[in-house]
Amino acid sequence: MNSEDRIIEDFFQDMKEQDKRIIIPQVRTQSRIKKQNWFPYSVAASLLLIAVSYVILQQPYKVTDYTLHISLKNNIMTTTEALMDTDISIEEWESPTQSLIEDF
Repeated sequence: MNSEDRIIEDFFQDMKEQDKRIIIPQVRTQSRIKKQNWFPYSVAASLLLIAVSYVILQQPYKVTDYTLHISLKNNIMTTTEALMDTDISIEEWESPTQSLIEDF
């Protein structure tokens, strides 16, 4: 072994000894995380939903005093009737904003 190799080997041996003297703090290991068991909560929420629905559905239905009368009229039409009676034609139509243009 030549002198250069010996110098390098001694250097690294000294580094190893220095590393052994370093105090390494203990790292606290993380304990296993408990998974939240959602099953009891889901069952409780379902039962609560069923109970609230049952209470709401058991309330008496309020009957209103409205009466609807339907009468059928026998109307035989021989001509068509207009649904809207208007006297305004397209030629007479004026834009609702026309007055704004004329005022200025």
